[in-house]
Amino acid sequence: MIVPTFPILAILALAAFCPPSPACSPFQETPSQGAQAKTLEAPQVTFSSQALGKVWAAVGPETVPVPLPLPAQELNLEPYGRATLAAWAQALKTVGEPLTAIDARLQAHLSLCLIAQAQGRDQDAWKHFLRLADGPGHVACALPHLWPGVPFGTPIGPGARLTLTPNTLLRPAFPMMSPDGKTDGAPGEGPLRMQWKQGLQVGDQPLELRFTLQPEGIEMDLWNRGSKTFPIRALLPSPRNYAHSYTYSDWEKVPEPEFGITVQLPPDREGAWTLFSRLKPAFEAWPRSPKPGARWFEDRSMRLILGPGESPTPALESLAKVLRDLLNMPVQFAAGPNGAPLRCVLVDLGPTGPTRDPKSAPARPGPLSDRHVRMRRLLSSVELFLLP
Repeated sequence: MIVPTFPILAILALAAFCPPSPACSPFQETPSQGAQAKTLEAPQVTFSSQALGKVWAAVGPETVPVPLPLPAQELNLEPYGRATLAAWAQALKTVGEPLTAIDARLQAHLSLCLIAQAQGRDQDAWKHFLRLADGPGHVACALPHLWPGVPFGTPIGPGARLTLTPNTLLRPAFPMMSPDGKTDGAPGEGPLRMQWKQGLQVGDQPLELRFTLQPEGIEMDLWNRGSKTFPIRALLPSPRNYAHSYTYSDWEKVPEPEFGITVQLPPDREGAWTLFSRLKPAFEAWPRSPKPGARWFEDRSMRLILGPGESPTPALESLAKVLRDLLNMPVQFAAGPNGAPLRCVLVDLGPTGPTRDPKSAPARPGPLSDRHVRMRRLLSSVELFLLP
């Protein structure tokens, strides 16, 4: 269900394309890139989930990706910023409106998919990806940001061909779902797998990737199919309700990889270079959504609990505004739970912490603070509640 009669937000129009620029054009073709695009073979991408494979099958060798629906800089650097949250709210309204035209619906799902990926909500990102099957160009735009997880603003060629610069950070989002895409999977039900062959290179060196969810943890295999060593970085995802226990690079234990693992990937290896992370449960319970038509909203309000002495930032003020508009209830900030009305929903946002790697280019999210973990789960819960 979705709450009716929303006020119109004066925000970024989702159907509007970015102006041509290296940050938001899907493929800025320089002479060298044009030559590479003509010789680079079309990608062969496979999934253990048949539902995801059917969506990818809509993309042909010459399918041109649509432009990013939001500026790449906002997705890379401000996934919880004011403009991103406003676009998220507008996309939710567009998807929740039964009479929305198919083109607008595709664009809204693309926005929700990429915003979820930028915020680390992998499962939400893949669920929106499943809704893109009617738009091959939307699929070609979305998939490289989920798998292999290239930064926003990376040029994407026809058919989702990718030519990456050395030391690019890959941040894959893993689809923990059953083969039919209807239920969430979990470690122990695997192996769940996705693979990328052809159509992917670092400089002029071909790269092949495979990602597997094993009963023991997550595993990413890399093959250099060229003739020269090149550097590549990878940040392994944390599936919902799980956290990393310890991590190996080529079966040597490495410290907690806060900003990704750097690999000097050599050619002519007998086997793959394997990144592996054992998972441990980190379940966080949240209440179920009310049933459609329930009287849950009557006299409801929400308070976002901040840290001691903390004042809301412009981004948090924007979060409160979009929640107020989407849920049609008062949303305020508070320093604690004391004095809250009986039917008030209390959301403790937790303490803040470092979330950026100042040396990465472009900067990417580092280890999440409790604040961002809780905001991520809050936005997931709102999507689950509002969307049909």
